[in-house]
Formats: sequence, C-alpha cells, structure tokens
Amino acid sequence: LDKDDKISRDELLQVLRMMVGVNISDEQLGSIADRTIQEADQDGDSAISFAEFVKVCKLLLIVI
Repeated sequence: LDKDDKISRDELLQVLRMMVGVNISDEQLGSIADRTIQEADQDGDSAISFAEFVKVCKLLLIVI
C-alpha cells in the first residue's frame, strides 16, 4: 500500500480488515498477521517481499 514493494504488518492488517470487516477482533487479526509474516518472512526484516509472497503462493498451490 505504501509502494515499498513489501507487505508490512500494518499493511497486512489493513487488508485483513477490508476482507473480514468487524467479524474478527483486532487481537485475532493481529495474531493472523503475526503468524503470516513469521511463516513467510525468510530474510528476517519483519515484512513480506514479493519473492517471499510468491514462494508462499506456490506452497499454497501445492497444498491445495
């Protein structure tokens, strides 16, 4: 959203809120964002780069 080519925790929270609205608490959304970044962030910068995003998407395609 800020055009830095990375998905930060705050950006992920914004998208999650748009997707689920008020159906999930802020605490639950924060937990989802934290877990998502923890699983996808391979370089330890606490954000998801495009390359990391692509890897996660490929893994999801294999699982599905």
